[in-house]
Amino acid sequence: AAVREGVSTEPNVAFVDFELAPGQDMFQVKPPGHPNCRGDRIMATQVLRALFDRKVLGRTLALPEGDRAGECLRAASCGDIAEKACCQAAAICRVDPDGNCVAYSPGVGAMT
Repeated sequence: AAVREGVSTEPNVAFVDFELAPGQDMFQVKPPGHPNCRGDRIMATQVLRALFDRKVLGRTLALPEGDRAGECLRAASCGDIAEKACCQAAAICRVDPDGNCVAYSPGVGAMT
């Protein structure tokens, strides 16, 4: 909380908070502790949201709000997600070119 408050007083700086889905492959093996492609996508999505909220960007991804955002982030089965916004927010899913919600690979050498 102290870092968030300190950053909030700086001009043209935004604190971006994000959660990586627990129990999912979110980290690389080498170097350990660094997010993989799934984790990078979650961070990038939250950066876009912060820039949109601060009116730096005029448009952003359609994402669920409130409790639904957390539910979507932790979704375990992409095939069960019907909403595009929820699929875009899910840690292990992506929207394919046909608009279907499909699994997003953790990449090579991922670890849980």
